[in-house]
Amino acid sequence: MNDKFDPHHVDLGPYEKDYSEQGFWEKVSHYFHKIGKDALLSALTLYYAAKDPITPDWVRVFLYSALGYFISPIDVVPDFIPLVGYSDDLIILSGILLSLTAYVSTEHEEEAAEKVISVFNSR
Repeated sequence: MNDKFDPHHVDLGPYEKDYSEQGFWEKVSHYFHKIGKDALLSALTLYYAAKDPITPDWVRVFLYSALGYFISPIDVVPDFIPLVGYSDDLIILSGILLSLTAYVSTEHEEEAAEKVISVFNSR
């Protein structure tokens, strides 16, 4: 058994299969009103932190896993339930964001805030 960390392979955990760039942007563009500004801001902040080349691979594991949960149709609280459908997503996204705050820069937060404004103003 080889316990060495391979920096070229990042295991995204149980939600690895659920995360994709296309899936993320489809969820954002189709459901942004249902998602709400807070959850969308958290998701986009994690997204921009994950895309940053200086973010360590081990941090990306958590970021992409949280984004995979966000995209996944299988949640603790199904997304289609009015008012509470995205509450579990917000909890997961916010928890990861708080836990990894040292790896989230002001630039990630500002980029996310600008994107939230543009998404809500363009529709």
